[in-house]
Amino acid sequence: MNFRAQIDIQKIRSDISNYIVNGTLDERVLQCLMTPEGFVPKECELWDYKETANTDAVSKGKTILQITSFYNAYGGYILYGIAENGDLKNYKAKGINPNCVDEQQIRTLLREYTGEVIDFSYIEISHFHNSENLLFGLLHIPKRSLTDPPLFFIKNGPEDKKGKLIFQKDQAYVRIHDNCMVAQGKKALQFLFGKRELEIDGSENNLRNLASKEIIQDHNLPDRRVICSKFFGRDAIIERLWLWLSDEFSKTRLLAGEGGKGKTSIAYEFCEEVCRARPFNLTRVFWVTAKEKQFSGMQNEYIDMPETHFYDLNSLLQALCAGFAILEKEIESGNVRILKKKLQDALRLFPSLVVIDDIDSVQNLDDQKRILELCSEISSGTQSYFLLTTRMNLISSSDICITVPGLSKIEYQPYVTYLNEFIGSPPIKKGDINLLWESLMSQ
Repeated sequence: MNFRAQIDIQKIRSDISNYIVNGTLDERVLQCLMTPEGFVPKECELWDYKETANTDAVSKGKTILQITSFYNAYGGYILYGIAENGDLKNYKAKGINPNCVDEQQIRTLLREYTGEVIDFSYIEISHFHNSENLLFGLLHIPKRSLTDPPLFFIKNGPEDKKGKLIFQKDQAYVRIHDNCMVAQGKKALQFLFGKRELEIDGSENNLRNLASKEIIQDHNLPDRRVICSKFFGRDAIIERLWLWLSDEFSKTRLLAGEGGKGKTSIAYEFCEEVCRARPFNLTRVFWVTAKEKQFSGMQNEYIDMPETHFYDLNSLLQALCAGFAILEKEIESGNVRILKKKLQDALRLFPSLVVIDDIDSVQNLDDQKRILELCSEISSGTQSYFLLTTRMNLISSSDICITVPGLSKIEYQPYVTYLNEFIGSPPIKKGDINLLWESLMSQ
């Protein structure tokens, strides 16, 4: 009889997931993964086997990588005393010597490489397995709280024998299947910043739960057809916006570029992704615009915006206060200092992504700069973020201001194909599309 066929991997994953959430640190975890042949012949996003805790720099670096990757994903267990039987993926009980893991050293290294503390736990368990009394090590890594930002490395890890870094500075890693992977790309970043709820569905080919089931319902986004009926590319900018959400010292970003480059469309797409992923347990997405008309490339004309919310600094402050349920009589009092304080208090209670679109429609240049200052002031000490769009770069820092270029050649090709299909024109050859793009870029 093939014993492997009798192993219910999905039930084991479900049980281990519950143990992780509850912080279980006893024999139940071992028993869940034990089989008459040894241990469940599989590592995954919830557990990893190790024969022992080696003390060389590379091995310690790999342990730090695993702990942070589990922490950034679903949490997990590292089990010591289990040996892999060659390429057969058979895991046999071998046992460890007492005091296998140096907890204090691991905590020191975690702080050194990340600047943060992960509250992991470790015990050693004596257990009879196949009539043999063996000692096993069990290390529990909790899942990162929804209110805590992802953990990024602040310095490079050690190099392996091939000169490759175990992990890199300014990168966040997540545990996907049985690998520790850099969180790169929109999908991985949505996962990293989202709720990361494990789905026990047997799927092994895709990154699960990229979007929370509990999406943000509280938003006032305009109809997508008004902004951009179809969105193309811009992955690099969207990725930068996701990474911005881990910056606890800078809660404001600008999208700057010439008219028609897609600043508002990028902001809208990011808002929709935030609504789906719900990072940091954000409760609201709030949109205000000074734009009166929006150019439609599909219709080749300007169309009226359904609503314009502000035209100067004071009207913006009033619109934001009204949107966050500050009393009308308080708004009418016009006391700017009080309104700022009340708005900041509201943003603490209701962490939000606030988009202020088209601030260059504000005629007074000084007011435009003061709007940026206002966002920095009232976001301070909150878990709220402000994203602004403008044609003019009001500040020089590329850290805060993201310049929006035109579509890249790769992004331009599906855009032209979509336009062809939309208007029913004959398809354009790829080479001609490239020539058209090069012509546009040379203007």
